[in-house]
Amino acid sequence: MPVLLSADTLATSQIRSAAAPAAARAVRADVKLTQSLVAANARAARLTASPQTDLVSASCTPGTLVWTLMSSSDTWATIGQTWTVKPDQTSKMETMTTHTSTVEIGYSVSGSAGSFGYQGMSSMADGVGSRWAYSSADRNYVVGVRYGKYGHGYCGAGYTEYQASLIEPLGTSNSLANNDFLSGTCFVQGPTEWIRNQSTGTSFTLSGGVNLVPLIGGSFKSSSAWDTQHTLYYNFPTAGHLCVDSGTPATAPKVKATS
Repeated sequence: MPVLLSADTLATSQIRSAAAPAAARAVRADVKLTQSLVAANARAARLTASPQTDLVSASCTPGTLVWTLMSSSDTWATIGQTWTVKPDQTSKMETMTTHTSTVEIGYSVSGSAGSFGYQGMSSMADGVGSRWAYSSADRNYVVGVRYGKYGHGYCGAGYTEYQASLIEPLGTSNSLANNDFLSGTCFVQGPTEWIRNQSTGTSFTLSGGVNLVPLIGGSFKSSSAWDTQHTLYYNFPTAGHLCVDSGTPATAPKVKATS
């Protein structure tokens, strides 16, 4: 019997299912991907630099330290920049973000509350991205993101520190005019299509699990992960140079294609 979990149903879940003729029945909890778990009003998030972070209930025990989502805002974030000098040189950018949600599956022979046990995991993935066309103009590539402002402190006693962290990509994108920069070092580049990519990721875990106690007598662990990849392309019809603001073309923050 599938359960659709959203911010509303996390607190008060109700299930309608046809009577199962089989003696053994399984319960599957499907996380609604269109709604970020960290942004749910019924939850508070501990967001740190660690690979996995715990989510705790907003109705926490007095005296416990928690991170609480206070507000959120949407803005543009730069994910790549391009500069070209020669008329025949072109560049483009691609970005793809994938969101994966995983929840545990419970199984029971009797189907009664309290008899469900762990049987495995169920995962779903959703992706969104942009692919800009080749251009000879200097461009600044941006994507829409949602940031949250979090307060940290003892439950019921106010906040002692604050933090702004990424909640989720919005799926929107744009490209804007970009200002040139003074390059520091240049490296010889042969005629080819030069490619560089970068991957970043973040994840968190619902340690308390998906709240199905009123329905089956237990909760299941849930995790959510974002993985984003950006790819930069420079097309060199003839030999030229890659100029950087610091370091090398493989790792420099800014890379320019020149003659």
